Amino acid sequence: MEFSGADAYERFMGRWSQRLAPMLIEFAGVEDGDLILDVGSGTGALAQAVINSTTRSRVVGIDSSPSYVEHGRARTHDPRLRFEVGGAEDLAFADGSFDKCLSQLVINFVSDARKARPKCAGLRGLQEL
Repeated sequence: MEFSGADAYERFMGRWSQRLAPMLIEFAGVEDGDLILDVGSGTGALAQAVINSTTRSRVVGIDSSPSYVEHGRARTHDPRLRFEVGGAEDLAFADGSFDKCLSQLVINFVSDARKARPKCAGLRGLQEL
């Protein structure tokens, strides 16, 4: 499933992302001060929820869609949150760069999940459920 732009994505996926984000943050054990990578950040619901629920955490949201990244950037001016264009299969971060690697509602959009999972696991935080 693909969306033609950020507004269409936000209408369909964003409403679920906003509802699920607080539960994922709690489940993942995000602590104030953690550096978080949000893989497949879409328009930024999870990343923004981390920022809203902490005072010291920083988040890098990555998504392969430039329009989603621009939408996420336009929604916040908090210096603790930044968005970058990138794919889950080819993360450009060194192992150990983040305290947690989170992702929600993205696996069906990833072209090769087998490539993405080991890379995220190397970043500390993605655990088998």
